[in-house]
Amino acid sequence: SNGGQGATLIFPADFQAEDVADDVADNAASGAGAGAEPEAFDAAAAWQRLSRAQRPLFLLGGGGPASGLGRRAQIAAARLCAALGGKAYAETFPARSERGQGLPDFDRLPYFPEPARAALDAADLVVLVGALPPVTYFGYAGHPSRLVPAERLLELAAPGQDAASRLEALAELAGAPAFEPVTAALPVPAAGALTPQSIAAVVARALPDQAIVSVEGGTCGYPLYAASAGAAPHTVLTNTGGAIGQGLPVAMGAAIACPERRVVAVLSDGSTQYTIQTLWSLAHENLPVTVLIAANHQYAILRNELRRGNAVLGERAAELTALDRPRIDWVGLAASYGVQASRATTSEELAAQLESALRQPGPVLIEMAL
Repeated sequence: SNGGQGATLIFPADFQAEDVADDVADNAASGAGAGAEPEAFDAAAAWQRLSRAQRPLFLLGGGGPASGLGRRAQIAAARLCAALGGKAYAETFPARSERGQGLPDFDRLPYFPEPARAALDAADLVVLVGALPPVTYFGYAGHPSRLVPAERLLELAAPGQDAASRLEALAELAGAPAFEPVTAALPVPAAGALTPQSIAAVVARALPDQAIVSVEGGTCGYPLYAASAGAAPHTVLTNTGGAIGQGLPVAMGAAIACPERRVVAVLSDGSTQYTIQTLWSLAHENLPVTVLIAANHQYAILRNELRRGNAVLGERAAELTALDRPRIDWVGLAASYGVQASRATTSEELAAQLESALRQPGPVLIEMAL
């Protein structure tokens, strides 16, 4: 792997029994071959182009500590924004992002093309900091798939490269001021029935220091990212590329990899069904994972796509995107896998149940009824 990015090798099963020449094996182990050497970074050339920009925007990509969304790179990006009058966003679905107190409050680039274009079109230069060029997630009429033309892009670092050092070098060339963190105020959850915003506020206030948060689904994912700027320092893992089904397994993997850190999985009910058997593994290993299920019993993202352009959600479309016949009993489902569970219908209930769940040594699931 390189810079925290995974690699998958697929080959026919009968190759597993084949002998490999020593020199071939040695080259593979050392990473020798085309593309093995890191690309040289010309800070002066990058600064020459960046310094001419009137409205630069930094698009920060996720990954390891040296990625665009590691602590160092975020601080360097904030310094450059202050020096150049620029803006910065996290990529829409970062694999890993550091978040919380002591860091800049950079939001994620919006998912839908209209708000994404509103952010990107205002910039005369979009600087890719460990992020790929932004694209639409579906083919939308009136919107090119590539959200930014090549002539307005500057690739500072590709995914897996040392984005932090490159940003820091540019910050020095710019004479950027020192970073002065400003702790964002934690939102106060509205009392009563749960909403995505009240859920986000409750979770942000409850996150323990150095928690790992696996986020999957748009219902609470974006609201939580926005609300968590003032939370205790934590790491966010999102559903990379927009695919669904990874949220629960990623939470399990994080708990195994980092046993000293608490893991909170903020998931949606539809996508979690793809890998629901992970609950059994959490119980079997007694992993300290708190699973929060936003249960609105519908595929809301598909309904939002169907409603685009003020279109009416038809009766048949509503039926096909409903998840309430039969309605999943998440408390009963979790119990059948051996996971302690409860159901919250108000902000007050969620806050109390979450506080209790975070004290438990093993997995706990809370159904957040929307």
